[in-house]
Amino acid sequence: MCHRLEPELVVLIQDHGEAAATLGGFGISTVQVDQHDVSGILGSIEQIATRCGVEREGRRLVAAVSRRLDLVAARTGALARPSTLVVVGREAGGGSPRSVWVAGHETFYDDVLRLAGGANAVGSSVAAYPELSREGLLHLDPEVIIDLLADLPERGVDLSAALDDWSDLSVLRAVRTGRVHPLDHSYAVVPGPGVVELVEDFARILHPEVGS
Repeated sequence: MCHRLEPELVVLIQDHGEAAATLGGFGISTVQVDQHDVSGILGSIEQIATRCGVEREGRRLVAAVSRRLDLVAARTGALARPSTLVVVGREAGGGSPRSVWVAGHETFYDDVLRLAGGANAVGSSVAAYPELSREGLLHLDPEVIIDLLADLPERGVDLSAALDDWSDLSVLRAVRTGRVHPLDHSYAVVPGPGVVELVEDFARILHPEVGS
């Protein structure tokens, strides 16, 4: 299908070596980018910009993003790091979550959390995005829960209804103290230039005392 579109360049992530070989067989140029952490995302911006002939613009964009990231670090670096759970998948709007998928340590969300001044509540795990049962949530009992819900319109679920799902888990510290925060922005699930906005969102959630 891809070769019928006659693209000049296809961007792939680092793990797509087999796809790169297949596309290469059709004579299609590819570039593989590493987006496992924020540094990798910034590098991929420059990498793609260079391949697209706009290297200077890519460098300028990366410099602007880096300045904003440095500002967040300056504001939160000396603060306590709350134990935080980043929920990346669950049924929404159907009542109390029975299980959730969360960001582990081998994900760019873990790096976003670190840059924003938080600590990942998830321990070491074989899976990048482990599934947690209700019992698993209770065991971790995070101080903060950040609930990524970028696809609610497609699911036909209202944001307030999705947030209400957590009310039945008031035994959780984050629920009990009102520190469950939904994020429904599209950039929350796209590892691109918008990652700086995600870091800033996380920082505001984790450290409201430092302001925006």
